[in-house]
Amino acid sequence: MKKRSICLILIIFFIVLLIPPNVFATGNVSIVSNENNAINGEEFEISVDLSGVPSCAFQIEMSFDESKLDYVSGPENSNRVGNTVYYIWLDETGGQNPIKDGTVVQFKFKAKATGTAAFGINGLFYDKNGNAINPTFVGTSVNIINTSDVSRRK
Repeated sequence: MKKRSICLILIIFFIVLLIPPNVFATGNVSIVSNENNAINGEEFEISVDLSGVPSCAFQIEMSFDESKLDYVSGPENSNRVGNTVYYIWLDETGGQNPIKDGTVVQFKFKAKATGTAAFGINGLFYDKNGNAINPTFVGTSVNIINTSDVSRRK
């Protein structure tokens, strides 16, 4: 039994050593709204925040509920196709100035129907050596309310 346990521990140890470090998850990519409850017909902002994701290049794909929201605007290097907004960023210094934490992009949306509007996020992230980074992706939702429900806004 001892030999089997030692063998198992050694196998696990060697597997961990052989797995490239870029397979492990690093940090979070989160969607954050400036409003928990947005008023129907008004605009609000959605930002994408990084926490512990040292990236030198990335592509973000953010999906949204088209039945409840209209996409209004984003930065020049973003594009909307259907219910997905794509955003690409590259460190122009060749990896000398990676982004690790904070807001990386903001988008404007306009509420067009009451209810809960969900946002999802996915993407590809790379370190300065071109290795893939696998962060945890965290979406969010915003409640769209009528002007008569403004007291519930905050």
